[in-house]
Amino acid sequence: MQEQVNSLGTDPVSRERKVLGLLDEWPWELGGVLIGGYAIAAYGVPRYSNDVDIVIPNGALGKLEDFINAQNLELENSSIPNPQNYEGKVLRYRTEEITLDVLVGYVRDREARVDIPEPRISMDHRNLRLITLTGGTKNKIPIASPEAIWALKLQSGRDQDIIDLF
Repeated sequence: MQEQVNSLGTDPVSRERKVLGLLDEWPWELGGVLIGGYAIAAYGVPRYSNDVDIVIPNGALGKLEDFINAQNLELENSSIPNPQNYEGKVLRYRTEEITLDVLVGYVRDREARVDIPEPRISMDHRNLRLITLTGGTKNKIPIASPEAIWALKLQSGRDQDIIDLF
C-alpha cells in the first residue's frame, strides 16, 4: 500500500503530529488564537488541514522570533501589507512537514477587503484541547470562538470555508 503524501511531500499523520507538538509548545502567553482548519476541528469533526493559522497581537511578533527559530521554521513568504491581510502582516513559515501562517494584528477578507482586528477574533476564545484524527494536544490552547470562526469562514466564502461550516 502506497503512503499518502500531502503537498509538502509528507504523510498527513506525521505532519499532524508535528503540528500538535508545535501547538503544545507555542508561547500562547504572548496572546493570539488558533483559527482556520484546525480551529474548525476543535468544534466539529476532526479533519486534516494543510496549514496552521494563528492570529497574534501586533506587538507579539518580535517576541516570537526565538521560538520560531528554535522550531526550525523558515520564513517562506512575508506580505506586509498584502491583499489577504492589508493592515497587518502575514508571515508563512515552513519546515519539511509544517506550514504555519502567522497573521499579525488583523485578518483580511480578500474579496470584501475588510480587516478584522485580532482583538475581535481573540475575544471570547476558548481554551481547549485540540483533538485531531491522529491524537490531540497535551495542553489546552486558545482557539477562536465558534462565532469568530463562523464569521471568518462565512466572510471568506471559499468552497472549503463553506464546507467547513456545514
